[in-house]
Amino acid sequence: MLPLARGLERQVFGIDFTDDADIVKSWETLTDYYCARILEQWPSEPSYDFVSYSLGAAFAFEVGRKIQSIRGPNAVNRIVFIDSTPFGIQQALSWSTKIAEKVGNVHIDKETLLAFLRRMDRKQGNSWRSRVYKTTQQASSSDLMEDVLFSKYQYISQMKIEPRLKADALFFKCKHAISAFEGSITVSLDKSIDGNIKTIMLDSNHAEVINQCKDLLIAECNAFLAV
Repeated sequence: MLPLARGLERQVFGIDFTDDADIVKSWETLTDYYCARILEQWPSEPSYDFVSYSLGAAFAFEVGRKIQSIRGPNAVNRIVFIDSTPFGIQQALSWSTKIAEKVGNVHIDKETLLAFLRRMDRKQGNSWRSRVYKTTQQASSSDLMEDVLFSKYQYISQMKIEPRLKADALFFKCKHAISAFEGSITVSLDKSIDGNIKTIMLDSNHAEVINQCKDLLIAECNAFLAV
């Protein structure tokens, strides 16, 4: 995302990643943290627009809603989604979790794992960054392999789609999906957005879209965000 951010004709803000176990313990605490950091560090902005890619769409969507709930609907007016939608991501991760837990017979003891993360934080001065508990199982007779990721991304399946974000959206959708998962995370943007939606199709795939279509992304984002 850095090449894209450098091309935007406006001030771009970023916030630090956190691996604090007490913050990443749930979707609510994690997105509350990001919302608070934005409002604390840049409190005087009249509005906040978001540009998101891949799973970041869910974070931008949720944090945008939280900012609107605190500052009012005009606090977030525009949002960009690059080859992903909040609804698509939430549904895809919910589906993969159910497949792994039911078909793959995988059980994730979240409380035990969270306690382990807290112990590691205390022992290593909160610098332990491995936040992934990964178990690979065969999920179907067609040799579909699902990775169970216990991380901030797994929590996205807990996200509520309603209420919709009151903002206009620019949606870039790739024409080529290398996997079924990539295709599933780009559906039903209208279920997440209460505003005008503009869709632009890109002759690329999810993994390469930023590099292959950087100039087009920058031009369209600048035009959209300048409205």
